[in-house]
Amino acid sequence: MADLAGTAVGIISLGLQLCQGIVSYSEAWRGYDEEIQNTNNKAKALRTLLKTLRDTIEDLQETRPQVAADLEEKAMSMHSSIEKLRKIVERFKPARSEAFPEKVRAQLKKSVYYFQRDSLQDMQNHLDQIQNVLQTSLLIYNWQDTMESRAMQISMYEEMRSMHSTLKDAISSTGMPSPSVLQLACDSQLKQLPIMLSNSEPMVQANLGVVRYDLYKLAA
Repeated sequence: MADLAGTAVGIISLGLQLCQGIVSYSEAWRGYDEEIQNTNNKAKALRTLLKTLRDTIEDLQETRPQVAADLEEKAMSMHSSIEKLRKIVERFKPARSEAFPEKVRAQLKKSVYYFQRDSLQDMQNHLDQIQNVLQTSLLIYNWQDTMESRAMQISMYEEMRSMHSTLKDAISSTGMPSPSVLQLACDSQLKQLPIMLSNSEPMVQANLGVVRYDLYKLAA
């Protein structure tokens, strides 16, 4: 982990380890204290967001490296908060409630079961802080992704309208568009297929392949 400590991957991995440690520790005291359960829930929520960020970065590194780099920068911005969380977590050693006699358990319950109350609050505050940063980063990414998809759809629509107008004019003047115009129309639409069909079924792609063949025959 040492060589990754200053990277986005390392920071996310450390965050996941800390969350897992908090969850494992607090679940040993499940049902004994509401504050511990609250901390457990916060750690689980943060763990889910960290996994989402990690997976999103991995998915985008090949297809949209700039977006992946932006998200990595957001992960780097959490370094300080995660390091502070690590120092808080290190104050507590794993312990199982079953290891203590009943009277000792009752006493531990009064002191929030092996947690100092102020340290527990610090832990919750840092979990909230990191979660807020993550949620904001992912919301911004989703908004940008939606805007880019919208812009792409508008661009494709305008290009299709332009090509339709060109074909219509060609048919009106000559009765039949020239092969070069048909070729242009075919190429213009097919260049969008990798994006449009990224999640399409094989049968749909096969059918569009037939359409492509027919258009090229018509243009020949």
